[in-house]
Amino acid sequence: MASGFESAVLGFLQHYGYVALFVVLALETAMILHFVPGELIVSAATAALARDPLSLALVIAVSTAGATAGAWLLFWATRRGGRKLLARHGRWIHATPERVERLERLFAKPAGEVLVFVGRLLPIARAVVSIPAGLAKMDTRKFLVYSAAGSAIMNAAIAYTTYAATTNPRVVAWIDAQTAHWPLWLLGALAVVAVSWWAWRRRHLPPEHVVGPAWRATAAALVALGALILVAGVVAPALTYDALTRVADDASAAAQAQGVAPLAFIVAYALALAGLGLLALALTDWVKEGVARARDIITRREPRA
Repeated sequence: MASGFESAVLGFLQHYGYVALFVVLALETAMILHFVPGELIVSAATAALARDPLSLALVIAVSTAGATAGAWLLFWATRRGGRKLLARHGRWIHATPERVERLERLFAKPAGEVLVFVGRLLPIARAVVSIPAGLAKMDTRKFLVYSAAGSAIMNAAIAYTTYAATTNPRVVAWIDAQTAHWPLWLLGALAVVAVSWWAWRRRHLPPEHVVGPAWRATAAALVALGALILVAGVVAPALTYDALTRVADDASAAAQAQGVAPLAFIVAYALALAGLGLLALALTDWVKEGVARARDIITRREPRA
């Protein structure tokens, strides 16, 4: 249930429509009105204003414009006086000069543009990412472009999901089904973060020196996962079968329709994963050679013999 402050904001949104959407989202992204999540604002605006595809597109456009305006306001304020403020009061948030300097170097590089774009897709970092970008004095035009692009994707996803859920009951059922699989989505997100961090640490290495180890690690992980499922299926078949059916509902339904026993389904699932891993290991050298040849072609050198 929404608090009194949130109810007031949502009432203001419903009463003044698109103008309120722009103002409220700009204040939220600028961390002036940071008590109501931007996701809730976009969702509520969609439910109140989007009646057809055209009004849905208008909600996405106005919310993106508001978020970009708020991001620019916080970016501008930090760029003008953020360094002095941190030098005076940074110790209260553990913003030591060394940490601030490292952050500025990171956002001064091209990676900073990517971090701004990705930050707009993350609920917690959507507004905060403007601060280090301002401290690093990132190019204003690039900051606006990457902020608008990330905000547009995030707002479009929230608005479309809300619009589809209010107009199509089957979408609600699909959302409920995906929510039930939240541990899988969480593991997937953590895997993406880990792989991104690993690739970033090796960004200066030749491509074949990055792709090769990554390919082998993925193949080994598939083999290990297949073996783990096989062992778990023997030790705790009921628990393992329940876990696998949460990941592969369609495959489980097909197996049941064919009268396949749960243990047989578990074994087939484990062998399939292990087989994919072994196949990938067999193709490791071929993949490394292909990456090396592709690099030669891109850099316009003679292909390797």
